[in-house]
Amino acid sequence: MLTISIDYLRSEIEYAPETGLLTWKKTSKNKVRQRGAPCGRLDRDGYRILNIDNHSHLAHRLAWAIHFGEFPALSMDHINGVRDDNRIVNLRLATHAQNIANTTVKAASGLKGVTERRNGSWQAQIKIGGVNHYLGCHKTRELAAQAYEIAAKAAFGEFRFSNRPSPVTGSLQ
Repeated sequence: MLTISIDYLRSEIEYAPETGLLTWKKTSKNKVRQRGAPCGRLDRDGYRILNIDNHSHLAHRLAWAIHFGEFPALSMDHINGVRDDNRIVNLRLATHAQNIANTTVKAASGLKGVTERRNGSWQAQIKIGGVNHYLGCHKTRELAAQAYEIAAKAAFGEFRFSNRPSPVTGSLQ
């Protein structure tokens, strides 16, 4: 794994932990990088990538290194699931399994672990350690989401992705 000196990193990049923004400290000789300009670009998965000395780096790992003075030994998790939110309060160390547990919804129902069946009922299931666990069929989408939430809390604790109610409508997202 390529390592970069923390001192060198701090000499090139300014990190604002309250906003998560990384900016260049200097204008490059070819003027491609402008002093004070945001660093990097978003990749196709939504992560911010920086190119330093012809090597790509994930912005959240650099933010951690600048803030704490060492590169993270584990995987990193964006607590709120927003891959470009690099505020220090939104970053935490995680195992690969914990990071996967906090992934976002991919189901057509809009709720993680919940699918609609042909008969109109709602099935809940959860994957733990690569194994799918059936959590039953339920009359409503909300009841199936609740079954998933209980199982996810027991299996993953604070690292679970929660089917949280919308702050605007109060209904499940």
